[in-house]
Amino acid sequence: METFTGYLKSTCFHQISPYPPSIMSIQVKVHANILILSFIECLRMPMHRQIRYSLKNNTITYFNESDVDWSSAIDYQCPDCLIGKSTKHRHIKGSRLKYQNSYEPFQYLHTDIFGPVHNLPKSAPSYFISFTDETTKLRWVYPLHDRREDSILDVFTTILAFIKNQFQASVLVIQMDRGSEYTNRTLHKFLEKNGITPCYTTTADSRAHGVAERLNRTLLDDCRTQLQCSGLPNHLWFSAIEFSTIVRNSLASPKSKKSARQHAGLAGLDISTLLPFGQPVIVNDHNPNSKIHPRGIPGYALHPSRNSYGYIIYLPSLKKTVDTTNYVILQGKESRLDQFNYDALTFDEDLNRLTASYHSFIASNEIQESNDLNIESDHDFQSDIELHPEQPRNVLSKAVSPTDSTPPSTHTEDSKRVSKTNIRAPREVDPNISESNILPSKKRSSTPQISNIESTGSGGMHKLNVPLLAPMSQSNTHESSHASKSKDFRHSDSYSENETNHTNVPISSTGGTNNKTVPQISDQETEKRIIHRSPSIDASPPENNSSHNIVPIKTPTTVSEQNTEESIIADLPLPDLPPESPTEFPDPFKELPPINSHQTNSSLGGIGDSNAYTTINSKKRSLEDNETEIKVSRDTWNTKNMRSLEPPRSKKRIHLIAAVKAVKSIKPIRTTLRYDEAITYNKDIKEKEKYIEAYHKEVNQLLKMNTWDTDKYYDRKEIDPKRVINSMFIFNKKRDGTHKARFVARGDIQHPDTYDTGMQSNTVHHYALMTSLSLALDNNYYITQLDISSAYLYADIKEELYIRPPPHLGMNDKLIRLKKSLYGLKQSGANWYETIKSYLIKQCGMEEVRGWSCVFKNSQVTICLFVDDMILFSKDLNANKKIITTLKKQYDTKIINLGESDNEIQYDILGLEIKYQRGKYMKLGMEKSLTEKLPKLNVPLNPKGKKLRAPGQPGLYIDQDELEIDEDEYKEKVHEMQKLIGLASYVGYKFRFDLLYYINTLAQHILFPSRQVLDMTYELIQFMWDTRDKQLIWHKNKPTEPDNKLVAISDASYGNQPYYKSQIGNIYLLNGKVIGGKSTKASLTCTSTTEAEIHAISESVPLLNNLSYLIQELNKKPIIKGLLTDSRSTISIIKSTNEEKFRNRFFGTKAMRLRDEVSGNNLYVYYIETKKNIADVMTKPLPIKTFKLLTNKWIH
Repeated sequence: METFTGYLKSTCFHQISPYPPSIMSIQVKVHANILILSFIECLRMPMHRQIRYSLKNNTITYFNESDVDWSSAIDYQCPDCLIGKSTKHRHIKGSRLKYQNSYEPFQYLHTDIFGPVHNLPKSAPSYFISFTDETTKLRWVYPLHDRREDSILDVFTTILAFIKNQFQASVLVIQMDRGSEYTNRTLHKFLEKNGITPCYTTTADSRAHGVAERLNRTLLDDCRTQLQCSGLPNHLWFSAIEFSTIVRNSLASPKSKKSARQHAGLAGLDISTLLPFGQPVIVNDHNPNSKIHPRGIPGYALHPSRNSYGYIIYLPSLKKTVDTTNYVILQGKESRLDQFNYDALTFDEDLNRLTASYHSFIASNEIQESNDLNIESDHDFQSDIELHPEQPRNVLSKAVSPTDSTPPSTHTEDSKRVSKTNIRAPREVDPNISESNILPSKKRSSTPQISNIESTGSGGMHKLNVPLLAPMSQSNTHESSHASKSKDFRHSDSYSENETNHTNVPISSTGGTNNKTVPQISDQETEKRIIHRSPSIDASPPENNSSHNIVPIKTPTTVSEQNTEESIIADLPLPDLPPESPTEFPDPFKELPPINSHQTNSSLGGIGDSNAYTTINSKKRSLEDNETEIKVSRDTWNTKNMRSLEPPRSKKRIHLIAAVKAVKSIKPIRTTLRYDEAITYNKDIKEKEKYIEAYHKEVNQLLKMNTWDTDKYYDRKEIDPKRVINSMFIFNKKRDGTHKARFVARGDIQHPDTYDTGMQSNTVHHYALMTSLSLALDNNYYITQLDISSAYLYADIKEELYIRPPPHLGMNDKLIRLKKSLYGLKQSGANWYETIKSYLIKQCGMEEVRGWSCVFKNSQVTICLFVDDMILFSKDLNANKKIITTLKKQYDTKIINLGESDNEIQYDILGLEIKYQRGKYMKLGMEKSLTEKLPKLNVPLNPKGKKLRAPGQPGLYIDQDELEIDEDEYKEKVHEMQKLIGLASYVGYKFRFDLLYYINTLAQHILFPSRQVLDMTYELIQFMWDTRDKQLIWHKNKPTEPDNKLVAISDASYGNQPYYKSQIGNIYLLNGKVIGGKSTKASLTCTSTTEAEIHAISESVPLLNNLSYLIQELNKKPIIKGLLTDSRSTISIIKSTNEEKFRNRFFGTKAMRLRDEVSGNNLYVYYIETKKNIADVMTKPLPIKTFKLLTNKWIH
């Protein structure tokens, strides 16, 4: 036997790293024979699997399969085969996942260029460049006439600036191929200058550029299809590309279930702004050559404009594309445009002479785009329409504008005015598309408008006033917009008197200002109206009764939804309203005082309310309903105007707007005493002795806790000054009368290098505490209150820090090194939080609720932690005792209140004085604290005078004149305002939610302490004193209730704050118990009442969802979430399934986001009468009677 080597072909793959140079061989054990050698030489090409299979089946004889060693056949490489059959690498699936995970939206772009397209006129682009964002898949396309460096550079500059300004993002990487348009030095330097990394494909690796390549192929497929379907000429090819891009950016991906626009945070495609590509239209000629010249020009809709709210329309007779909203859609399959023959069109410049009569149509406000597409823009059509709305016009002679809403007349006589040029028409458009869904502009009908007390006037969005309260006595006849749904594209000019099958649909006009609720009309009604329509274009439509055009928003259609609404509202502490006469105005109209109209801008009043109701025929207001009476001896508290005083020259000039803008937060007021104030110079001997006793107690505790190293003292000169922390003793008297001393570090001057800035000191959120208390009442929980003495000193400190010894040691020149987290250090709170958190989780078996710091739970106990205070809630008191036993093993734990009594138990929990009768009620107040603190504010509280019945007066406005005041007096008054508003804020956010509007408004004027502002502040403090015994009242929920009900009641007062901002307010209720409230100035300047209401509701949704999660974690019962508002138009927008065109991007995105949040989080949205909306106290000052009516059920 002789062994020889045969080289056989193996399957060859492209390898990243080469194999060793030695050639793998297959050992064949046969006799040396020239025939075998020849055979092996012949078998170099076939694969080894085929050779093996052939030997096994005896198709090759002379030697058997077992005669060959096949062990190395799989790894065998034949250099000749690799050279002869070299291929590209296979596509790697999922290769872009790392880019998707590594980059944020708009940081990684793909780009590619398509072109050229030949045989086009010079005005048409020959190329286009596309961009695709890797993360959101949002696409952009730009036309190009050439591929020169400067042309490409202009496009890159444009797209980068657009992304930076519109999305606040910076592009980091751009992937492109190795075309010369991308590899040139000009573009390379531009990218390098902007810090952008160019990522080029490797040689002959087009598949690596698949994102951009596939996009171009898809857009071109769409382009060919659109041109074929519409019959438009090829020079409009880029318009088809742009139309396709708009549509595909709005289509959801099957994989992500979202569209590119949604991923990018943009609103969905408004179908009412999109027409089928090539839709025949008639464009208004706003500047005809003569009065008898036709006013309409035939054209074809291409795509929505990038630069306006109009539409790009192609006019074959003028060889132009115009940007306009003045057009009417031609309905029906047959029209005069069917005679157009595009094959007969030429693009000779001399043809302009033949169309000179139309040139005036283009001359006004002509705008040429950079790509020389001859796209033009209309003149200001709104001015023509708005000046003479009462004049009826022919539909072909009237411009259809965002403010124009006259229904088009499309009868046969009008069509005779269309040009009869012999040119081929585009293919028919689907007649089943509803015109109300595709029209980019709304028409105006001469139907009467209901008078609207909430309309914003010119430039604002109007909210049509559906009959929510008593009907108004008169309604002005006015033009209002309308839209009708019709399957055959036809409109009706008039409405019959008895039609009631209407549904209110809010419509905002393109780029304009009006947003009105108009009736939707069924298809059957549309058909009837078309049959009976008047052929005369000058006939005036009949005036309808306004009440026939208004129908309330659809009520719940199912029994379960009705039951849910009843269940949610039934438990709320809403006021009981007396029955009203149908012919009289309700009480809120009568009781509100007249509004002072001397202000040019009433919204700058601060406490004034531009939405307050005007008193009807009333010159005198009763003391019971409208007056807020108060008599004080303080000479600054009067109604005289500061302008009557002649200011001295040395006074400081303070401007209201600058002062309001400068207010960021309320500075804390010092309520403690220093060492010299409490001990050294304290003339009260008894108090001094108590403070000395507290001082020694604190020092002994510090030594017991091994707070610092007592073995060594350091010289100040040896220690880095940055690591030396000043220290001091502070003294105060607690609410229970105990005198307290605390040794603290001056963390306010601590160097940043001595602590970790990323650490956080967490405490329980007030909403979490209120939620836990509410659930405790509903579930008969035991409430146990604990206190951990010297809590911070249980936490070690990692940093090397030194402090001065306490004063009694007399070692002012020495330093001691800290070992524990002393009170006052920046890191002490975070250190203690991590220490106690770890102990509760590991030793007590608790877990922290995600998203709610310092709320811990297990199957039996809930713990709310606020620094060293712990509140335990449990159904079983023994479970609380078990936790206490575990805590005492490590910490000095005091039981403040075990909560075991079945009678009423009184607590003092984080400043709240709570009376708890387990299984019955809970009352939360601060009477003792306010009785002690308010008299110390140096405000005349008028203890013998008549009590105030409301915290402020409606109709008052803060004077906007500049304040001139001495520097020292200014600082003194600002300090006084900080002290007064600081205490009021503390009380308001604890439980007096009815005062939050006044507190928030006055807090904005802390740096503008005019006499009027101070008077209003004193009045607020006086009201707090007069109502210091008021309590937030909770009653146990019905035991039969199977669900927890979490409700947010929302309200907004439009434009009643400085800078025309609106005041928004929300009240949160759990099982009918008020657990929180918020009143704040809207961050966005709203332009209508509806927009302000949407802003208010959108502010409540995040907290509503967070509270819902907390409740479900603490209590396993199902939860129902509800939103209540007194704005029907807002509810209509939220519940609508149509994508209405909103007035601006901010309003539209907020409304669409709110719609998504409501549907995605199973929120029930219901209407509440304004007279019962208790959130009204959060947004405006109210008369006494209204204020009492809205608050007496939940705080008294």
